Amino acid sequence: DVVGWCRHQHGFRQAREPGSVGCEDGLKFLDRSGQGEVTTLIQNRNFKQIDVLQALNIAITVSGKKNKLRVYYLHKLTNKILKQTGNSNEQDYSSIDDIENVTEYKYVHYERIRFLVVLVKNTIEVYAWAPKPYNRFMKFKSYTGLRHKPLIANLTVEEGQRLKVIYGASNGFHAI
Repeated sequence: DVVGWCRHQHGFRQAREPGSVGCEDGLKFLDRSGQGEVTTLIQNRNFKQIDVLQALNIAITVSGKKNKLRVYYLHKLTNKILKQTGNSNEQDYSSIDDIENVTEYKYVHYERIRFLVVLVKNTIEVYAWAPKPYNRFMKFKSYTGLRHKPLIANLTVEEGQRLKVIYGASNGFHAI
């Protein structure tokens, strides 16, 4: 039984799901199956959004002072939990196009294709997962200079082949 937790101003937040929880001061892991040991996976980083995609062995995050979009590798985080040391020169993550100031993202899985819709200021970036040998999200489409700042977005597929991005702004919903 695993619980993720983090300390905040009103005590502790808990999530009774397998895995870890992002906090204002990092990413921590609590294993309730044994001694209740807490393992700090990532220090001094504020996590605003996290999605764990076990099928791809990654965790997508928006984190840090600059709200950067990153992909963390689950096998490297697991090694930290198990206290196995790997190559210390390798990073636990990779940045997706060095994007900063991310408002939020939406992960969409349609049939065999995985998309990431990213909101940055008045721009919506769409990425598609490139499988082996790349194993990363690659830019698929970019919508820049939107008249209304996107606050939330989703991607749909019309008639089984045409992609449509729908986003919500302060004045209503819009489709691209």
